[in-house]
Amino acid sequence: MSNLLSKLTKKDGAIKKSRRVGRGYGSTAGGHTATRGMKGQKSRSGGKTRVWFEGGQTPLVRRLPYRKGFRNHNKKDVVSISFYDLSDVIEKNDKITPEMLMDLGIIEAGLYSDFKILSNGKITKKVTFEGFKYSAKAKEKIEKVGGVAN
Repeated sequence: MSNLLSKLTKKDGAIKKSRRVGRGYGSTAGGHTATRGMKGQKSRSGGKTRVWFEGGQTPLVRRLPYRKGFRNHNKKDVVSISFYDLSDVIEKNDKITPEMLMDLGIIEAGLYSDFKILSNGKITKKVTFEGFKYSAKAKEKIEKVGGVAN
């Protein structure tokens, strides 16, 4: 197989020399305009516009409303989960983790900082929870049944 690949060649005319612009009248792209057109900003040397320039129209950045106020970029998103949401999972498993809930589709997979279990609903089985935060009542319910809230 490697012998065949090394013998492959390009067809005639597959490689074409690029046209050198502005190299005299005989080069078909020479002359005094050299494919730049007659007049205007883009025909002149150094006549470039920035990518976001809109031809003198009010730029998009200035047309959008200014967002006032403070935005905390270090804000932590907390996903709340109740015992109602976990009722089926609790019946089938002895240990519950956030990764497991993401795989099952109960928690939407994303870059969340914290997962918090709330006390809504009932818990009847001894279960170990790992990697969560808990409301005071939820922790109390888990420990009352004999489960562990790490």
